[in-house]
Amino acid sequence: MPPARPAALATSVSSAAPVPLYPTPNDRVDTNDMGRAPVPSAGRGRAACSGAGDAVFRAERLSAAGAVARGWCLLDLDRPREAINAFDVGIRNGAGRTAEDAAYGKSLAYLRLGLTNQAQVAAIETAQPPARAVELSVDLLTQRAIAAYRDARYVEAILALDERNRFAPEQQDLMMIRAWCYFKLRDFASAGRIFKALRAAGYADAGAGIDAIMAVTRQWRS
Repeated sequence: MPPARPAALATSVSSAAPVPLYPTPNDRVDTNDMGRAPVPSAGRGRAACSGAGDAVFRAERLSAAGAVARGWCLLDLDRPREAINAFDVGIRNGAGRTAEDAAYGKSLAYLRLGLTNQAQVAAIETAQPPARAVELSVDLLTQRAIAAYRDARYVEAILALDERNRFAPEQQDLMMIRAWCYFKLRDFASAGRIFKALRAAGYADAGAGIDAIMAVTRQWRS
């Protein structure tokens, strides 16, 4: 039973390498892989979790600790729905740290599926250590902001980012989300400040936002 997040999941959605979360020049955004922890190679996963194919029914025969370990293996194989079943066994039959790790893993599995509401419920099925609770809060709020932005709920996205800032600094890709939200809400002054700060910090893609604001300004003047 791992004491913390497995190595394959060590990069959470809150600390993942920046991905294009902001609009393209055609004002489109691809969110298919947003908020996903890196997927390990199939070979590595099989080596770490041999015999996982029948884990749904076999997990019931395992001890609570064994079911949690099987859940991590399945998550390592990028099979989060099966991992949830294994973690459920750990929650039902385990206690103490075992149950904590099971609830933690179940929450991560739901996050892998992009199901933030279920992840939030899973996170509180057992009490979590403070540091882990903060980590989960950051992950949940990150996905909530991304989902709101994807669905054009720009105010909600900004509110989620504001809440996230209580727990962790805002990384550059999320600052881009915030800036584009302000742009969509026609708060060009706020959007421009963020785009310019990002460009000054060397984030080249921020130039697209500055160009978009300039284009709108030219339209107003014409």
